[in-house]
Amino acid sequence: YFKECSDRFWVDKEFENGKTMEYLLDNNNYIDIWFIRALFKDVDDKQIDSFFVNAIKKMKKKGWDMSSFINISFNVVWKREITKSIVSDLPVKGMDLVYVQVMSDHEDDSLFVLKDIFNRYNDDKRIITLLDFYLKRSALYSSNQMQDTCNFIKGQLSDNSNLLLFDYIIKRRYSDFIFEPAMIDITKSLTLLFVKNENEAIDNYELFCLIAEILEKYDDVNYVKNLNKLIIDIAEKRYDNREYDVIYSKMLPKYENIVLNDILDAIRDEGSAFWLEIMNKIGSGFSEDKDTAILFRCNINTIKDYCVKNAKTKFPVRIAHMIPVYDFTDGEHFSNFLKWMLDNLHKFSSRESVLSAIHSNINSFSWVGSPIILYERQRNCFLEIKNHKNSLVAEWAKRSLDEIGHNIKMQERTESYEKIKYQ
Repeated sequence: YFKECSDRFWVDKEFENGKTMEYLLDNNNYIDIWFIRALFKDVDDKQIDSFFVNAIKKMKKKGWDMSSFINISFNVVWKREITKSIVSDLPVKGMDLVYVQVMSDHEDDSLFVLKDIFNRYNDDKRIITLLDFYLKRSALYSSNQMQDTCNFIKGQLSDNSNLLLFDYIIKRRYSDFIFEPAMIDITKSLTLLFVKNENEAIDNYELFCLIAEILEKYDDVNYVKNLNKLIIDIAEKRYDNREYDVIYSKMLPKYENIVLNDILDAIRDEGSAFWLEIMNKIGSGFSEDKDTAILFRCNINTIKDYCVKNAKTKFPVRIAHMIPVYDFTDGEHFSNFLKWMLDNLHKFSSRESVLSAIHSNINSFSWVGSPIILYERQRNCFLEIKNHKNSLVAEWAKRSLDEIGHNIKMQERTESYEKIKYQ
């Protein structure tokens, strides 16, 4: 298909044409790989040498330090001796990124390319940039090679390699290599490091999704303990609003025997921001679905017992903000946990605060369309408790029913007005 075009390229010596070479070398232009293969199909060493001499000259003139076209071209003619000679001269000509990119494609498990990079550039301030290009392109054949790569770079750069190596791992998140025995300890240690030391260069969501995969695939008690402790310790110092629900959705209830008591202690701790951090992430949040509350997938009796034992603290109030509110699986009812809290309200020292927290939880929702449907469901739930044995609960239920009736009327008026307005 490209034969006629490629033949004309050599006959007309287009490699000496500045505009032609500029177009080919520009990364903004798409050059079909089959054209490149056709271009070098029947050429001699002299033509190859002339082509790359002119290509490198044009790149230097334009100030370009890399080009997809030239990298592919080198790989197409890699087996020719002249090619290896040209590539070996690239650093001398100041084309270091091209050199690293081209050589990285031919790495093997001896790590000869990686070692060569350190031999050439160890004292160069661009070493991290060059290694980043190497790690993104280097041929990878096994988890053992990946482990050797990480260990070699770590040995050379110490802690300066952490971000580089984490990026190397996260880019291979969909490969089994990072979860195999040779690599899993390195993967785990780097994830814990960047949970502890948040870095703007790292996508927290990607980090937490990787952690979630580790929690699914491995039963590592120490890792789970350390991870949970890190999250709690961070919350004692700052509120950072990271996506911890991604982690806890895999941690609970699978590891509740290991971490649940520590989580409940941290929620109770008035000197920590942990409760604020995870209230909507492992609690009910703005959802009406009882199954979305991650914490309450755990043993409910454990949480209830903790409530009673800590009745004089703020724990019952805080947990009231988090509980699943409804159970619509068989009719329209409040959840069993909410009913339990109302039935045991007399045991809590901050009764009115607990009721206020429950009320806030009920009225914190996300809804699409008319909320009248939800208000009517709320009314049915409150009708079940309007005659509650605890007078405080009964009075609250009656006030709430009045409020719901008012909300329905207001919403009906609003919707009627909107209907007339847009007819």
